[in-house]
Amino acid sequence: MIRRLLTSAIAVLALGACSSFDDLRLDDLVSIGGEEDMAACEERTVRWLEGVSFADAPLIDMEIRRGEFTPVIVRMIQNRSYVLRLRNRDDEPRVFSSPEFFESVAIAAVAIDNTILETICPGPAIELLPGQTLELQLYAVIDGSYDFFDQSGLLGEFTAWHPGGRVRIEPAF
Repeated sequence: MIRRLLTSAIAVLALGACSSFDDLRLDDLVSIGGEEDMAACEERTVRWLEGVSFADAPLIDMEIRRGEFTPVIVRMIQNRSYVLRLRNRDDEPRVFSSPEFFESVAIAAVAIDNTILETICPGPAIELLPGQTLELQLYAVIDGSYDFFDQSGLLGEFTAWHPGGRVRIEPAF
């Protein structure tokens, strides 16, 4: 757990070192944890996504405004596909951070403002600039409760994390 939190903090600090969004490669965030972590993520993602369809995947709309997420509780069912859309409606960058959530889902595609990014392992944290929209095609694999929060307070000055919420992946029966 501590290792994951440290990895998240380091990843977010690495985000702050980027001079612009164009300099950011989401693969860099995971590679901070090591090339072995990236290889393991890619291997399990390919395995978990085998035979998964996103044709009828429900859309989960989220937004962050004034540093607060809406909704604060997101429910999913294990072994189902979803499209998660997160909009940054603030005038400053926000960071969606949820290391354990990113380890519990398989991500088939990532897009920011309709630009598809070449990664299937975008976590543990993703920065969204003001007005940007993140879309993830994901498959809920491991049931459990996963906290998410805005780590943008860690960019530049160290301040308290902004409130977040929880993703609950219910077991499939």
